[in-house]
Amino acid sequence: MKLKKSFKLKGIEPCYPIIQGGMGAGISLFELASEVGKHGCIGTVSSAALDQFTARRLGKPRMDLVEATEIEIRDTKKEAGIAAINIMRALFSSYDKSVEGAVKGGVDIIISGAGLPNTLPSLVEKYAGIDHKINLIPIISTAQAFELICQKWEKQNYTPDAVVLEGPKAGGHLGFNYKKVKKSGDKFLENYDLFKLLTEIGIDDKKNKYGSILDVAEKYGSKEYGPIPIIVAGGIYTHDDIVYALSQPGVVAVQIGTRFAATYESGASDEFKQALVDVKQDEIVIANKNWGSPCGLPFRYIKNSPLAQQEHKNNSFCICSTLLGGAGIKKEYIVDDDVCPERYALRGGPCPGKGCASSKGLFTCGTEAYRIYKIVSVEELVNELIG
Repeated sequence: MKLKKSFKLKGIEPCYPIIQGGMGAGISLFELASEVGKHGCIGTVSSAALDQFTARRLGKPRMDLVEATEIEIRDTKKEAGIAAINIMRALFSSYDKSVEGAVKGGVDIIISGAGLPNTLPSLVEKYAGIDHKINLIPIISTAQAFELICQKWEKQNYTPDAVVLEGPKAGGHLGFNYKKVKKSGDKFLENYDLFKLLTEIGIDDKKNKYGSILDVAEKYGSKEYGPIPIIVAGGIYTHDDIVYALSQPGVVAVQIGTRFAATYESGASDEFKQALVDVKQDEIVIANKNWGSPCGLPFRYIKNSPLAQQEHKNNSFCICSTLLGGAGIKKEYIVDDDVCPERYALRGGPCPGKGCASSKGLFTCGTEAYRIYKIVSVEELVNELIG
């Protein structure tokens, strides 16, 4: 069954119900997002380090982050007609500037996770005015987080235009803390059914009960438009996966990351792409607490990544702020002693990447990356996914 262009948000014509994930640093850039958009899906730019990536694309030594984000979004929208951006809340020192630049560039969708984007509506209103047509979409993994965001946004007279429900099979940051992972057993994240999250009753560490994801979507929806639309992510790989996801209550679209990383248009380095082709299932692992992200969340990566094999003086360092080679950069980049390349400065401390001498890649991916056997074009991948 071929997918129909059934996914619609405010100000956006119906698209195929596929959103390309915003992967940073340097994977989801103009080249990938615009190509995805040309083929009827939603292309997403990652905001991470755009002051460096956009400058490099334009042949400039450096750019202001607001200007770089504006240009990256504007160029994407010019080519694709629609532009989305993923802005991690954990990038607190650049978050506001990324939002400002995206708004100036004419962004249609802002997706935000890696922390709770509690102030996003007010921030967008500051730069775009109260009657803007930008779709604001938080990323959540639990009903508790969904409820808290809706409560915060309600005070700003805003309701999420949709929500991305990211399950435990996703790549990069996972929306489950280390306590949850340990408590649930080693195989929890690999075996847990994404769609159980839709109906599972949320219970926090203090035994407070929350409704399910569907309950929260219904509670904060509107009489005119119905419940808040749900986009699911994590472990979606095939056309049949998408069809099954769309058959679930409340689900209107899927978000796919890893498969788009393994395309010619992806900003990932050749080394990264080859690692995705070569990786075996048991080589996709979750980082432990001794080294990882300033978000304080687990993340999934290929255990044979160069950075994971490199010895460091300090076992506690940020996966991406060490060097832009942590993701997609194609040329070596030596981190400035005083400036974190992703603006991932930890509160009250220096950049964890300070002192690293050479670029080493850390290759994040979802649980299904082992199924990738070749690099394809975006056009070929989209045609496969839509059926």
